[in-house]
Amino acid sequence: MLIDTLGPAIVNATDTKNRTPLHAAAFTDHVECLQLLLGHNAQVNSPDASGKTSLMMAAENGQTNAVELLVSSAKAELTLQDAVKNTALHLACSKGHETSALLILEKITDRNLINSTNAALQTPLHVAARNGLTVVVQELLAKGASVLAVDENGKIHKDNTIFFGTFLLNVSKCFSLIHCLVIVLTPG
Repeated sequence: MLIDTLGPAIVNATDTKNRTPLHAAAFTDHVECLQLLLGHNAQVNSPDASGKTSLMMAAENGQTNAVELLVSSAKAELTLQDAVKNTALHLACSKGHETSALLILEKITDRNLINSTNAALQTPLHVAARNGLTVVVQELLAKGASVLAVDENGKIHKDNTIFFGTFLLNVSKCFSLIHCLVIVLTPG
């Protein structure tokens, strides 16, 4: 095995962008490799040059198996932010990866993390609504996401994201207007 040949330091070796083998395994959703690396004390919260951890890489790329392992077994830190202050939840939502976002949300109990803002002052609710992630929006609201948060432009909405009462929704991402109304009008 490579670890036996080169020694345990190889597990946390970095490339020119400060990425580790754990970053690569998370990016490609290679769960067996993640388990092997974590079993050899890979640093789960190690950031790359852009501040992204292996969990952030997995979340941004919709690698649900890697996300599940990193948030459950490896206990990856959910509060970490990249260079532009995105959390793993922001990144999953920004790329429309609903399952990854829900796996992360399942582990979050802190309302401050639910309402954390990135450099554009967008919360995960802003990002999820903009990308039409209605189930994620519902979960964020259930966990106490603020519907009054404003982004860097002082707006509660962006693009086609609008308010219906206390519900944020991206109309352009809904299947139909009827679908949007059903979501909005369905009690909690």
